Amino acid sequence: MKHEPQIQQRAAQPYVGIRMPVTMEGFAEAVDTGFPDVFGWLAKHGVTPAGPPFIRYLVIDMETELEIELAVPVGGEAEGYGRVRSDVLPADT
Repeated sequence: MKHEPQIQQRAAQPYVGIRMPVTMEGFAEAVDTGFPDVFGWLAKHGVTPAGPPFIRYLVIDMETELEIELAVPVGGEAEGYGRVRSDVLPADT
């Protein structure tokens, strides 16, 4: 099956996530511990995910450190707390 690239227009998407600095060597461990923390927060606060989890890359410096956000879309505004913060992916224009 061959897949062709597509351009999609998307609405703004609220999400919650954990922002963290990581090195390439520590990337897998950050994902393995960070996503369970986000999903635990969602369960504790009764927030249902509105889509698949994603990794948002905020700073990319392969030689030293990346800044990433391990995130999960949510259906509406959510109030983050502690390590878990809320934000919105902007709409495509």
